Amino acid sequence: MDGMRIVDDAGTIVQVNDAFCHMMKKSRVDLLGQLFPCVYKHQTWEEIEGALQGYRTRYGSRTLPTHSVADAILWDGSTKTFEVTNTYLDIEGEKPLVLSMFRDATERKKSESVVRTLSQAVEQSKAIIVITNNSGNIEYVNPEFSAVTGYTRDEVLGSNPRILKSGFTPNEEYGRLWSAILSGREWRGEFHNRKKNGEFFWESVSISPIRDTNGIITHFLSVGEDVTERKKVELALAQQRYFIQSLMDNVPENIYFKDQNSRFLAISRSFALLLGLKDPSEIVGKWDFDIFAKEHAQASYDDDQRIMSTGESIVSKEEQVVWPDGSLSWFLTTKMPWRSPDGKILGTFGLSRDITDRKHAEQALRLSEARYHRLVENIPNSAILLFDRELRFILADGPELSILGYSKETMEGKPLHEALPPDLVSQVEPHMRRVFRGDTLTSELSVGSSFYSYTYLPLRNEKEAIVFGMILLQNITGRKIAEEALRESEERFRTTFEQAAVGIAHVSPSGEFIRVNQRLCDILGYTREELLNLTYQGITHPDHLKVDIKDANDLFAGRVENYSKEKRYLRKDGTSVWVNLTVASVRDSAGRPTHSISVIEDISARKSVEEEIHLLNEELEERVIERTAQLQVANKELESFSYSVSHDLRAPLRHISGYVELLKENAGSVLDERSLRYLTTVETSAVRLGNLIDELLAFSRVGRAEMQKVEVNIEEVAKDLQEELGAEEKARKIVWNVHPMPLVQADPQLIRQVMANLMSNAVKFTRGRQESHIEIGCLPAAPHESERVFFIRDNGAGFDMKYAHKLFGVFQRLHSGDEFEGTGIGLANVRRIIHRHGGKTWAEGKPGNGATFYFTLSQ
Repeated sequence: MDGMRIVDDAGTIVQVNDAFCHMMKKSRVDLLGQLFPCVYKHQTWEEIEGALQGYRTRYGSRTLPTHSVADAILWDGSTKTFEVTNTYLDIEGEKPLVLSMFRDATERKKSESVVRTLSQAVEQSKAIIVITNNSGNIEYVNPEFSAVTGYTRDEVLGSNPRILKSGFTPNEEYGRLWSAILSGREWRGEFHNRKKNGEFFWESVSISPIRDTNGIITHFLSVGEDVTERKKVELALAQQRYFIQSLMDNVPENIYFKDQNSRFLAISRSFALLLGLKDPSEIVGKWDFDIFAKEHAQASYDDDQRIMSTGESIVSKEEQVVWPDGSLSWFLTTKMPWRSPDGKILGTFGLSRDITDRKHAEQALRLSEARYHRLVENIPNSAILLFDRELRFILADGPELSILGYSKETMEGKPLHEALPPDLVSQVEPHMRRVFRGDTLTSELSVGSSFYSYTYLPLRNEKEAIVFGMILLQNITGRKIAEEALRESEERFRTTFEQAAVGIAHVSPSGEFIRVNQRLCDILGYTREELLNLTYQGITHPDHLKVDIKDANDLFAGRVENYSKEKRYLRKDGTSVWVNLTVASVRDSAGRPTHSISVIEDISARKSVEEEIHLLNEELEERVIERTAQLQVANKELESFSYSVSHDLRAPLRHISGYVELLKENAGSVLDERSLRYLTTVETSAVRLGNLIDELLAFSRVGRAEMQKVEVNIEEVAKDLQEELGAEEKARKIVWNVHPMPLVQADPQLIRQVMANLMSNAVKFTRGRQESHIEIGCLPAAPHESERVFFIRDNGAGFDMKYAHKLFGVFQRLHSGDEFEGTGIGLANVRRIIHRHGGKTWAEGKPGNGATFYFTLSQ
């Protein structure tokens, strides 16, 4: 209810209603006699005086605003938005009073703010967002779409997203896409698309149907992400896996991978040959005790466990291996922890080389080469730098060197201050010096737009003395980007959760609310703190509780992945509210349910409308029954009229024709040529009138005849009629071209009548051509389209398109009877028959250049 306030010329409140008191949170006694500005919370008396002065000036000139929207701060500190309408009350003999009507617009203003925020979120989203109609034509794209594809919004509106097709995505995938979204399901996948400038890119897309309140799909929402860089990374990883497999198959060194129990997972082909195995896979599941003598097997097991417990590698260890037959071999082995991308130790891997024949030849140099070269090979996107106590680089190797702008030649043999720029020297020098104190350090540095991890390690000799320092550089740009993307994703989640237009809740398996948004609080009338102390069972309407508990048990037990339904909740004030509830479970890495996500939409208004529609439908059914009875009476009257026309009009026509024929026989010899011509005209007109009566009766029967739809082969119908018409026009040269056409669901007799009318018209209107060409076929259609367009094209007289609207009307003819015979009923029959089948008819033509008639039918 609107609030009402009446103010006199001095600005004093003389009357208010209860609604106004409620809005201002004051009693009537507190308000009456007060100056109207004092109702609100002003800072100073000067502000109140200013408001009164403005009011009195406008009051005297009668120029108060008739309608305004304003924000007001009440005495309790709350802020309200009011729509105010002012009216002068002229009372005879009294000064006018001002009646002000107040309407609370606070919630509407909040809703408008939410809508603006959501709109800005979509516009500013880094996701590629496209909205199409249910035919697939674009109605909206956000700026990110234009930024990625190069197409402006104006260029793509109304077009189909197929403008991005590159030809790389299989057509079968598009078929699966349409099958999913037309059936109401979400489709997820990837497209290999083409930008406006011809550049190719990869897009990960989720396409979902959008339904109206009746559940009918009206639009489709596509949310995509440019994953070109990810695809490049995946390709690089695939290449890396290929290189690793090539390495395992072709490298002469013995390579192995073990799990946390020291059992073999894989070995190189050279290692398999050394062990006498036909295939490297034969080693899987075995351990050193199955292959080597016990002493060596135990030492190897101890090494593995130490590496996994400390995370430290065993580099270039000389191992003497005793084989079961007692023979000895020497190997140079490097054993390292095998880690997952997140740093978790999964097992160990190692490389060994048989050095039995070279044990005493340049041992120290070869050990050094094996140590550093293998280390570089096994760490991608990295570089290794070795330096001595004078901070002089003695080794520089790795793919990242060239990316950073350095090379082996510019660094090896150079001191730190010559090899690196001053700003980088100041950052790394302190860490390099600490290495020779035995410290292992890690730091991160940014170089341009890239990020690097610097690991500083001391390298010791056999006597555990530190002889060199090592810097391991790793490019961690991808990780940094992923961390930033994760942070942004979490922020978007929080924003979406709190500002969503629907209620959202996280609920534990036992029913307690874990997290709720403000919209859910508004729907249920509870504060956030109150809801977090309740369960969904406690606020569910008793009529729905049993089914609700069963659905939740099925969800958490894994019998269903999600469910959606309509139900009622009990609000805090005891009233019930109808909602549409959608629930999905969330599980941890072990598959155990942690909580569910519930999306709650208030559908109380829709339910009210549905009830009104139900009542209207009942009323409509009664009116349909009544109207059907009236139509049945009208049809019987029409049949009686048709019979009357057929019987009563034909008798006079027969008399006219008969008497004209008698007059010709009896008085033909005495009549002059003009009189005989008059009789011939009368006779011809009678025949034409009889034909018109027949055509009118046929036209009326088409509208009343009951249709029997079956599968009809229009191609066969056309070929049968081609033979009949060809037999009638043997003297003419007619070239027929009947294309293959699909089957349709239609009444065979009525469709034959349509084809007969159109084909005979084509024969008739090409009569003046030396060679008539008539083509019959069906236009191509998309796979998901059920309606097909058929056509009959000729090279005859044609017509002017400005008269095309007359073609299918009764008695409408665009050519005189002297040129081409006819009654003007045939095309009207065609349109009526096709419309009864739910199709459309139209035509195109040009005078002297033929015409094409089209009609549509469903397959």
